[in-house]
Amino acid sequence: MKIKIFVTLLVLFATFNISAQNKLNKDSVIKYLDSHKNLDPIEGIWTLHVVRTLFTEKDSTEETQYMRSSWAVIREKGKHFRVIDIGRAEKEADATDFKAFFVASSEVGVYSYRCDFKNPNWIAKSKVTLKDNFILEYGYFASKAFLKQAYKDEYKNGFKLRWKFTWTKEYPENKIQYN
Repeated sequence: MKIKIFVTLLVLFATFNISAQNKLNKDSVIKYLDSHKNLDPIEGIWTLHVVRTLFTEKDSTEETQYMRSSWAVIREKGKHFRVIDIGRAEKEADATDFKAFFVASSEVGVYSYRCDFKNPNWIAKSKVTLKDNFILEYGYFASKAFLKQAYKDEYKNGFKLRWKFTWTKEYPENKIQYN
């Protein structure tokens, strides 16, 4: 019994620690954005919308969620921009158990995206397009390890899950200046 309690506490501590690395409050992000004059267009507070398409051997089903969660993107260093949970992320288990960032390319409005998931351990990568300085679009397929964990006994070989993300900028609205 004591071992079970210890393991539960250890898991809770590890989960809190990982989530805390990606979390700031909205007010501190707004202060950062207001105090920096030369923001990259990707820096700001964003609302995430997602379309999930599950492909099976014979069929596909699609589910759309608008205004799923809010995130901030701020410069970490150079051309790297960190994705941060500002307190309105999904409430699902392990929803923020990852580290994600964007990297600016030499082409204006084009970034690469990388997300390192912790449970299960896998990496998602995608090319990102910024449209009109307030819409980000990208997508990728979930890993087989994720599908097996998410669908458990319902998982079948041949399952593919595609996530298509659209982010809409909330803040700052008209403060964008190019570097």
